[in-house]
Amino acid sequence: MSDMHDTYYALLNDAVFNDDPEESLIAAADFGRDLMRHGIAPESLVEIHQKAALRMAAEHPALLLQQVAAPMMAPLIEATMAFSFAFRKQREAKEALTVQVARAGRLEAIGTMAAGIAHDFNTIIGIINGYAELLIEDYPDNSNTMEYTQQIATASLRARDLVMRMLAFARESPIIPSTVDAVALVRNVLKMIRMTLPPAIRVTFEPELEVAYTLADPLQIEQMVMNLCINAADAMDGVGKLDLTIAAAPPLLLADGASAPCFVLMVDDNGCGMPAEVQQRILDPFYTTKEPGKGSGLGLSVVYGIVTDLGGQLDIHSEVGMGSSFRITLPLLSSPRSAFPPSAGRTHH
Repeated sequence: MSDMHDTYYALLNDAVFNDDPEESLIAAADFGRDLMRHGIAPESLVEIHQKAALRMAAEHPALLLQQVAAPMMAPLIEATMAFSFAFRKQREAKEALTVQVARAGRLEAIGTMAAGIAHDFNTIIGIINGYAELLIEDYPDNSNTMEYTQQIATASLRARDLVMRMLAFARESPIIPSTVDAVALVRNVLKMIRMTLPPAIRVTFEPELEVAYTLADPLQIEQMVMNLCINAADAMDGVGKLDLTIAAAPPLLLADGASAPCFVLMVDDNGCGMPAEVQQRILDPFYTTKEPGKGSGLGLSVVYGIVTDLGGQLDIHSEVGMGSSFRITLPLLSSPRSAFPPSAGRTHH
């Protein structure tokens, strides 16, 4: 503590006697942040300032109050503001971490439940689909029974797709990462999905990178793109613009201090958008604003899970009536054979 008193007294001297007190104000801001990092209460700053002022009065008795009042208060104000700002940032970081931990806990608990349900449900779906296929073989093509049976078979396949989403969410689907080109994968997915989207939805894909190699299971990239596109189509209610692109992004900072390049996959729509309260829950599993039977609430949860597994970052921006923007940042390999260390410890610059 005595070192802090001496440090503050030194910067206070600079503020009073130096013709250019700017450096003392910078030092005061650093001093305030140091107090916060060391867990020292803010009222201690007032005590430190008081003792420094008394020391200065004893060592410089000829100083007039009107000469030193303003320059002596400037470091105190600067240090107090820096302390408050650093404290607020720390509190916001803790709150964000608390939300992240809570979400991870919910994901793990619901993922375990989803896996159990999915395995049992898959068995039932297999039976339904098997009998539907037997019925299709027994009835002529022009009969109503054939049409109804085909609807049963189609519905069972959709149910199987839902099970696959649940298993992907529960991390029980086999993951075999390899070096893949995200640009090529997005092109392939869009070829398929354009056929299923309403014709009034215009889809564009204009990548700024010719290739974007990353380490992933190809199905992971495809599933992310499909889920985001389907989600966007629902938000546009059958009419609108869906724009995708892949571009370079700021580098990732690795645990060893080295940096690694990355790219961003952007999916933008001009749909209905989301209010703030929906955005806060949109990544929660089984949460959906769609009507019953029109959505499982797993699409974005699966996207979030995949992005996390790949060591990336998902950012969402949305405004009611203005549409939504999803940005997925992933590690970028310089060539098909290059690779990065494990994703633990990566942060963005």
